[in-house]
Amino acid sequence: MNAAPQQVLCRHFQLLQLLRQSKTMQVFRARRVVKVCNVREEVTSNTVIVKTHAANKCTPRMYQKLLHEFNIGSKVKKSTTHANSSQCIKYLELFHSQEQQVAALIMEDINGVDLSALVTTQTKITQTGLAPPIFLQVAIKITKGLCEIHKARIIHKDIKPSNIIFNESTGQLKIIDFGSATSEDEEDSSFDPMNSTTNKELLSFTPAFMSPEQTGKINRTIDTRSDLYSLGATLYQLLCGTPPFTASDTNGYMYCHLAQEPISPIQMCSSKSSSLPPLMLSNIIMKLLQKNADDRYQTCNGLKCDLENCARLYALSNYTIIEPFPLGQYDFSERFSMPKKLYCRQYELSSLQDALDRTLNGSLELVDVRGYSGVGKSSFVNELQKPVALHDGYFLRGKYDLLNSKAYSAIADAFSILVSQILSEPCESTIELWKSDIISAIGLNNC
Repeated sequence: MNAAPQQVLCRHFQLLQLLRQSKTMQVFRARRVVKVCNVREEVTSNTVIVKTHAANKCTPRMYQKLLHEFNIGSKVKKSTTHANSSQCIKYLELFHSQEQQVAALIMEDINGVDLSALVTTQTKITQTGLAPPIFLQVAIKITKGLCEIHKARIIHKDIKPSNIIFNESTGQLKIIDFGSATSEDEEDSSFDPMNSTTNKELLSFTPAFMSPEQTGKINRTIDTRSDLYSLGATLYQLLCGTPPFTASDTNGYMYCHLAQEPISPIQMCSSKSSSLPPLMLSNIIMKLLQKNADDRYQTCNGLKCDLENCARLYALSNYTIIEPFPLGQYDFSERFSMPKKLYCRQYELSSLQDALDRTLNGSLELVDVRGYSGVGKSSFVNELQKPVALHDGYFLRGKYDLLNSKAYSAIADAFSILVSQILSEPCESTIELWKSDIISAIGLNNC
């Protein structure tokens, strides 16, 4: 029988406080226990953060998850010019005891609180979020941290208030939790429009702060601009006290991110308080929250320049107003990227949309899409993915390949996607309903 991870860690650390707990992870504040001259044990004065598994045994999968986070964090640290002034958490070591089957990440501790808790406290006082001067200070530091992450060609994929730690006394701020992060190259190579993101995969993201691309319901790859959307949702909550959207479940949030326009921060604040934030801050956040990634800020540096300009103008006006200026003047990407959209296909897309609309009224439709190999038939058909998702439909795809001689392979691929999506439904009653319908249609013996 394996000892609980805390029992093993207590031989190396003095666990002071449980900070977070989930079904899979526990996070502690702790002090190291060191041996002096290999005889006497002493506790160091500086605290560290210890992140370990909640289960008694560290499975190979859990160890790989911790190792992945450590490697990503180390990569970000290497790309940071001034490590001491970094806005990203510093990973000190990956503790691993193979004998006791215990693993833990050891990180620096800035003795701060997450921004979610800070905003909750502030909202109880003002009904809105942070005061604009504090908001600008925090927003600039978060953006600098995201600049460090993107400089290392890393996509964080889970930017949210609870993943940002802030010490009000020292002004230190750190972005934490790189467990969901991936490299840009890895994201590009793994993108496959023929495979939809399932609801179980969405559990690694936070629904209230995920980007439209992260829903898996649009034909777009996830890149660094996805983090900028999540940052927009984070800044919205910091300024207004609430996230841009509220929903009862993951599917509800997905619909909001795909189709619903958020109320502007200045309108949201006006409904709660007579004290309004500057219009320019509202405009910046709304630019970050654009559904189309091409319409957002393209780089963190472009956003940082605008936020710093806001802070300068706000201070010059004695914190009364931010004079308007054009946004995105310095928003230039160092890397060339083609817009991920179709051109000169409006008529064909309209025909496809009309066919979908008719099926919503009970009609059965078959659309024949023809063209030579490589002209973009798959990309064209995949544009239907978003409108299908907005009507709570399943978008199934199958493709016959010259190199694949299996009969009915495209139909099998499509049904494989359907089964995967059904089984990943968060509501058990939905799965049972599908099960009943399938049995009624083909009989129990054929299942």
